[in-house]
Amino acid sequence: MSEPLKVLVTRYRCPHCPKTYAHKATTANHIGKCWYSADARGCKTCVHFTPYYRDDPDDCAEGVDLRGTEVIETEAGRSPVAAPQWVNPGPITGCAKWQAKTDPYEE
Repeated sequence: MSEPLKVLVTRYRCPHCPKTYAHKATTANHIGKCWYSADARGCKTCVHFTPYYRDDPDDCAEGVDLRGTEVIETEAGRSPVAAPQWVNPGPITGCAKWQAKTDPYEE
């Protein structure tokens, strides 16, 4: 009768959240966009962010739209119009209005 073989697997984890990936490059890419990363100016580390509660969606006290929109790249920058690219609703990174929370574990 055959016995199961033990296999050791290397995974890479984001230092800011519990997400793990099989490849180091994929993990590095995620870290640059992680909502929990203050370096990426992620929503979840911002004093203005209000997380969802029951039926209320995520919200920003500074009025940043977190609903998600269709956008296209133009010469002038990003424009919210019908297009093939979609920005998903929810927290974002790289916000110009981002301000650090005093307590990183504050929700």
